[in-house]
Amino acid sequence: ADTIEKLSKEKDYNNFAILVRNHALAKPFIEEFKARGIPFQVRNKQALASLPEIKDMIAVLRLLTNPTDDLALFRILKMPIHSFEMEEILELISEAKKSHNSLYSIIKEKDSFRDIAQTIGELIAFTKANAVSRILGEFIQKSKYIQYLQENQSVENEEKIVSIMEQVEKLTA
Repeated sequence: ADTIEKLSKEKDYNNFAILVRNHALAKPFIEEFKARGIPFQVRNKQALASLPEIKDMIAVLRLLTNPTDDLALFRILKMPIHSFEMEEILELISEAKKSHNSLYSIIKEKDSFRDIAQTIGELIAFTKANAVSRILGEFIQKSKYIQYLQENQSVENEEKIVSIMEQVEKLTA
């Protein structure tokens, strides 16, 4: 707070940011800023991993490291970039359970899921020689995830794009 007060004589408060891993770590800053009358905003009070777009990216990584992770694939199939009906996904899950196979092995055999199964297969191969940031970048490009969010403009989708890009950028640092 001392540093921000000193620097605010030369720059506006909106030029400063404090990044914390979770909201609990921000509390001392918030209390001090309130006590000193320093304007502040707390953005994204949710834990980072609870953001839907981050959960999506985690599901992608989980599936690519373990193609039998049906829960991760379920989340991916539900992503708005895909037009799969919930009933159709649930039928596949039922088929997988009855046949004692993974959901991924089932979708590889279904015409309506062939494109995503092929993309997943390509990404699994891609993971063998690439860093996490490149893997996520490849997923984002192949799935057209960012393109979908841009085409369906909303404040929420813009925040998702920023959140995804920030996390991918952190992985490259």
